[in-house]
Amino acid sequence: MFIDTADIVFLRLYDVADEIRLERLSSNLFAGRLPFRQGLVRVDNQSIDLVRPPAAVELGPQSWVVGGDHLDVSLSARFFDFGVISLGATATLHNLNLEQFADRAIQLGMGPDLDRLFEKELRTLMDSVAETLVDRRDT
Repeated sequence: MFIDTADIVFLRLYDVADEIRLERLSSNLFAGRLPFRQGLVRVDNQSIDLVRPPAAVELGPQSWVVGGDHLDVSLSARFFDFGVISLGATATLHNLNLEQFADRAIQLGMGPDLDRLFEKELRTLMDSVAETLVDRRDT
């Protein structure tokens, strides 16, 4: 099987505070990238119902070095009122067979580089939204 184009999505969840005051997130904190509220979709009766949907912001494209390789990612963040920030990085890969794609996904996800880059982004983000964090935790 040959893959023309495929995305690998890396997600991290961080418990950063007792609460994030979503109403205090300001658009100027993100240099013109306006945070938006996402609607929720109920999948079934057993799904979790969040009273306040998270605020999300697209942080845009970045170049990371992971495992010695250059990797272009699109970074996004979601802020949950219960004190969690979710970071997502989407990398698009091209022209690989299935085995190469699987090997690349495992290689990228296994090393310490990815966690280090996520944690750097998290620190920057937490400093930007510090006034919205109630009882901030150091990560």
